[in-house]
Amino acid sequence: MAYFVAGLFVLGMGLLFIKWLTETTPKNIKVVLAFVVFLLFVIATIGLFASGRFVLSVPTLFGAFVAYQRYRMVKNLWRQMNGRSGQTGGNVDNRTSMSKENAADVLGVNVNANEGEIKKAHKKLMKKYHPDQGGSTYQAKEINEAKDILLK
Repeated sequence: MAYFVAGLFVLGMGLLFIKWLTETTPKNIKVVLAFVVFLLFVIATIGLFASGRFVLSVPTLFGAFVAYQRYRMVKNLWRQMNGRSGQTGGNVDNRTSMSKENAADVLGVNVNANEGEIKKAHKKLMKKYHPDQGGSTYQAKEINEAKDILLK
């Protein structure tokens, strides 16, 4: 009977987890997954230590540390690939706004281009450099900023 109750509990928790999984953001899923992996390493270490397997508990704890370091390394690499620095803490931008000349160079138009030419160049570049098309968020941000500056 105890196994039946435990099974129902696990089934109920699984259903609640699936419901949460379908309603949450990918960022939250990533955070929870990292926490769960770390927690499993800690539980395994405590279990091995409590059962008298001291020799195995130390490598397990070391494995948790290595897993955490690899997670941080991959996270920073991902940010760099998408044009964000992991050191600035998110959407902080330490640069000053680009000049009209730089904006025109980014879009490949004349500084005195009309609104139609600017929008056409912007659309063409966004098709090529949008993050969904293999570009980076940095490139897309630069193109959008250039368009905004020239349309002011």
